[in-house]
Amino acid sequence: MMLPALLVGLVFGAVMQAGLTWRCDCALDGTPWRQSALPRALLMAVGVGVILIYSAHALGIVQFHVKPFYPVGIALGGVVFGIGVAILGFCPGTLPIGLAEFRGDAIAGVVGGVVAGTIFTAIAGGFAGSVWHGPTIAWQRLGPTLGLGGGAELVLAYAIGVVLILAAVRIGRRSALTRR
Repeated sequence: MMLPALLVGLVFGAVMQAGLTWRCDCALDGTPWRQSALPRALLMAVGVGVILIYSAHALGIVQFHVKPFYPVGIALGGVVFGIGVAILGFCPGTLPIGLAEFRGDAIAGVVGGVVAGTIFTAIAGGFAGSVWHGPTIAWQRLGPTLGLGGGAELVLAYAIGVVLILAAVRIGRRSALTRR
């Protein structure tokens, strides 16, 4: 069932497109973070995404599969991700837009990502028992961690989504007032 993920991705992409965050200079133009379209679009997209995903879960359309927390892998992945974004000038959200425009740097980024992913897949098994692996911590969603389930977890998710959407709107208003 890839359709729900595709639909959520389309909504996320539409929000990012509406916020003009597909342009590389949106994040790199040096404007103060409060005045950039990027935080507004990200807050709005994540808020809408939370509401959509939890609604789909409540309707039985999607299931959550929470993976264990792997701090060393996340730290190393974050470093590699940051280096890739800095070199390429695209993040995973803007790369498909660059591909749609047939930009050479975006095509090189996808080819590089496929090659790097293939190499990682080939060598990842060797790290499982090494000191480089580090601890793996069992993790779950926020609702069950707080002892919430069913409707209470859904209410929490909706509340978080609404707070993120309201924060995006507030930042947008403050930004519009500072430009006058």
